[in-house]
Amino acid sequence: MAMDYSSDAIQIMAENSDIHYVISASGSSLWTDTMAIPQTAPNIEAAYSWINFLLEPASLAKTVERLKFATAHQAAIDLTTHLLKD
Repeated sequence: MAMDYSSDAIQIMAENSDIHYVISASGSSLWTDTMAIPQTAPNIEAAYSWINFLLEPASLAKTVERLKFATAHQAAIDLTTHLLKD
């Protein structure tokens, strides 16, 4: 038994059919990924550009597809709907 990130578990399960990802009946923790720019960042404009790039639907859809992350971004979800059918 191990506590693991769902994206890592998905990859490991693809490599070994004896491994299973289970959420207990009592539930699981929630998390959120956040991005922050320190006040002392040397190039704040570039940091905002990077964050904006990551949040563009096409970029985010590629991240979701590659890493199997969840997203609440509807435009990115629309681009990844085919994953639910596979």
